Amino acid sequence: MINKETKREIPYSQLQETKKLDILLFDPQWTSEWDEFVWKTNQGTLFHTRKFLNYHPEDRFKDHSLIFTKENRWLAVMPAALRYENDQKILISHPGASFGGPVHRYPLSFKDTFRLVEALLDHARQNDIKKIVLTLPPQIYYRRPSNYLDFALLESGFSYLKREVSSVIPLDFAEEDSLMYFTSESRRAVRKAMKLGVTTEESDDYKNFYSILQKNLKLRHNVRPAHT
Repeated sequence: MINKETKREIPYSQLQETKKLDILLFDPQWTSEWDEFVWKTNQGTLFHTRKFLNYHPEDRFKDHSLIFTKENRWLAVMPAALRYENDQKILISHPGASFGGPVHRYPLSFKDTFRLVEALLDHARQNDIKKIVLTLPPQIYYRRPSNYLDFALLESGFSYLKREVSSVIPLDFAEEDSLMYFTSESRRAVRKAMKLGVTTEESDDYKNFYSILQKNLKLRHNVRPAHT
């Protein structure tokens, strides 16, 4: 998660030799176009889609989602909402999702990445937004790994508010080799379950699945599912 006090000037302004990017405020009439665009971006996830964000009640957040355009063509989108802290306007991307931040077409040039950040900061200043908080998706979600955006944000005065660890388990291995990734205790538990006849299979029986999920979360963590 990175944040920025918007009163500072952006460095690397020498990169802006061509027309700056324009920003449009999201309009609900563009919902289908937005979601279609997200799935074509370099790092778009479910959490960036309107389909997911519209799950929340309409009055829960003051939506301020942005569309970045270059020569009237969508270049990036950013789901976001406004909040007020100590009478100051703050832009958060996104308070109702695990990840947010701008998601863009790929490849996106180094210069256009800086132009995107500059456009975001200009928009914030023009709208009296005093702070921007972004939670970018982990690199595993990038179709083409790149740290252009991270670099541009940090060079433009953003700083880390907090950093979290992520871990990935690759699934491109033979099924019979899967146990090697388990601890010895877990391997014993799996083998015991197999001997007792426990099997796993895909199912679309969501009602029974959800019932089991509720019971397990209550038993193990004393919480309820975040979504239905």
